[in-house]
Amino acid sequence: MELLQFDIADEKYVVALDDVDEILFMASSNPVPASPDFLHGVFNLHGVLLPLIELKYKLQNHQASPVIDKQQYPDDTRILVVSLKDCRIGVITEGWRQLMNIEDHDLHQGVINDDGVPDWVNGIGIGSEGMLQMIRLKQILNTQEQQLIRGLKI
Repeated sequence: MELLQFDIADEKYVVALDDVDEILFMASSNPVPASPDFLHGVFNLHGVLLPLIELKYKLQNHQASPVIDKQQYPDDTRILVVSLKDCRIGVITEGWRQLMNIEDHDLHQGVINDDGVPDWVNGIGIGSEGMLQMIRLKQILNTQEQQLIRGLKI
């Protein structure tokens, strides 16, 4: 399985390449008034405004950064464009590392199933970098969060 690896707060994470439509360098964005805390803003992708979710917020449960200028992000920041059921979003990931392959027998599903851990963080991959937590980008927003995103005036 092909995975994209990145680090957030000294933790190693991976996402399945199959879940990602595009990988972009950090782009300029604009804030959205009265938006949910996890929403960084919106950015222009080929003439279409997409909501921009800050993964660090979703993982560490704090308010998304008010940073608007792309120069204020580290050089290893990427935007992963993901298609959900009813919308497309951009997900900000800092700490971009590499594209890697992990054999299916090195993926362990459902090992992080604790009440305090969201269900979109589920699985462990074991690779040359050690243990890597699997993030399921297609499940990053719950139904209520997706409804909030769809209801924004952008």
